[in-house]
Amino acid sequence: MARARGAARGRALPRARRARPARGAHRQHGRSDPPELWRKRLWNKATPGGERVNLHCRLAGSPNERLALLFRDWFRAHPDAVAAYSEFKLRLAAAVPDVDAYTDIKDPVVDLVIGTAEAWAEAMGWSCVTT
Repeated sequence: MARARGAARGRALPRARRARPARGAHRQHGRSDPPELWRKRLWNKATPGGERVNLHCRLAGSPNERLALLFRDWFRAHPDAVAAYSEFKLRLAAAVPDVDAYTDIKDPVVDLVIGTAEAWAEAMGWSCVTT
């Protein structure tokens, strides 16, 4: 966590852990925002136990940040959907080893979730508040 806080304050991470631009960061279907507002940085690392950690960093105040927070909050409010989405991702990863193809297949599912989440956000009065 200290390393992540240091990176957030502009301190460099060790070379092996430096972020890289994410390939074609997901841009919500139908949005016409400038592409640079949808960029993100990605850190990833496999841990000794075999777990993989992916840290996605988005521009504060961007539509991409809003999408990630809405995605998170909608799933928190709908725990049954978490299991279904997790199962989808596990099966997809097993069937499609290429990360670019995996992402291309997963993106329309993200759009379906966000479409539902947008209606939920409006009904609940949800807003993207960050500190």
